[in-house]
Amino acid sequence: MKSEHNPARYSEMSKPRTADEVDASISAFHTELSALRIRHKLADVHVVVRVIVDRDGDDIAAFSIMHFGAIQEAEGMCAYAFANSAEARRRFVDGSKAAGQTSAA
Repeated sequence: MKSEHNPARYSEMSKPRTADEVDASISAFHTELSALRIRHKLADVHVVVRVIVDRDGDDIAAFSIMHFGAIQEAEGMCAYAFANSAEARRRFVDGSKAAGQTSAA
């Protein structure tokens, strides 16, 4: 599984935004990803997006899902991603314990 770990970028992108701003971002992302999928000839792409929405001063985590391709493949793709994410988290926790780290802070 490829991933990106950039705390400064993550912090910047995790700032709460209005629902309209989030909707515009997700719509633009969908459009660009659709074009990339075609360009790179990827039959099935499934994306889960988590954003922080400012709702009248309350920061709320919201999710959006988009699937490109055969919808019957979505469940299996999600199961595969879940299993891989769980394994990566297990390795992280095991490594933290081995290093004597007892908290995320």
